[in-house]
Amino acid sequence: MNELEISNLKEIIKLNYPNICINYDDARQIIRVPSIKKDFYSCHGSAIAKAGFLNKGKTLLWYDWVIEPGYIKIATQLPLNVKEGWSELLSFQEEGSPLKIYKLIKMKAFW
Repeated sequence: MNELEISNLKEIIKLNYPNICINYDDARQIIRVPSIKKDFYSCHGSAIAKAGFLNKGKTLLWYDWVIEPGYIKIATQLPLNVKEGWSELLSFQEEGSPLKIYKLIKMKAFW
C-alpha cells in the first residue's frame, strides 16, 4: 500500500464501522503502522478470517484472500453466516475515498 491508501484506510477505521474486511496483505501492512498497532488486539477466526480488533474493540478487522488489494468491504451487522451481509467492494485507493465510502454506507442504512 502507498501512503495515500494507508491514510485513507486509517480514516475509514476511525469511522468506527463494526466490521471491515480487507485483503490479507493490506491487513498485515496496516497493523504494522505504529498508530494502528498500539490499538490492535489480535484474534483468529475461521470462515473469512478474523485478524483482530481495532479502535479499542469497536471495529473487528477481517481479511479475505479473494479481495483485491486497495478494496474494502464493510458490514454493520453480520448474520450467523459471516460470508453474507457485507457491502460490495469499495476502493480506498483514491483521494477522498473515506468520505465517499462514509456517504455510501450512510445512504444504504436508510434503504
